[in-house]
Amino acid sequence: MINRKRQSVHVNVKIDYDKLAAAIVKANTAIEIEAENNAITTNNDHKICYFFKVVGQILTRKAKTEERMTTALFGFLCSLILKTVAVSGFLLFVLSIIFIFYYTFNVTWNGINEILLNIFIIIFLLLFVFMVFVISIMSLQSSREMEHFNDKNFILSVFSGLIALMAFIISIIAIWKS
Repeated sequence: MINRKRQSVHVNVKIDYDKLAAAIVKANTAIEIEAENNAITTNNDHKICYFFKVVGQILTRKAKTEERMTTALFGFLCSLILKTVAVSGFLLFVLSIIFIFYYTFNVTWNGINEILLNIFIIIFLLLFVFMVFVISIMSLQSSREMEHFNDKNFILSVFSGLIALMAFIISIIAIWKS
């Protein structure tokens, strides 16, 4: 029989948490830098060159967009609709303020009933103006957010909702006119 010596190996399992944290931070920074390098640059010269490069790839069917073009298109349309709602709301806000001043100075204030009625109408108009202003601000911020979303399902659902809302408004106007 052969006597074999068993060798024992000691493994030191002490973790240096400072070095581990530094490695994690370094890896995250490397990922962020790589993501920034892969993103579209904000320089106008690079944007123009990149635009023509992408157009050339699309026309020759070499671009692999992976549904990014559809998502960008519907995101742009949603943003455009929401900006239109915001601008229309701001215009309605300004016109409503002008109308409130016009109404206040050109109405008769004789008798207690007329005074209470006029105050009620002015308060109602002020609440309406405030609501229009808040909706306009929310629409403007929503349009800014829609420009940065990349989730195709979310953008398409918002687009479908906006189109349904527009169809509802058009049908209400058509019923009201007839």
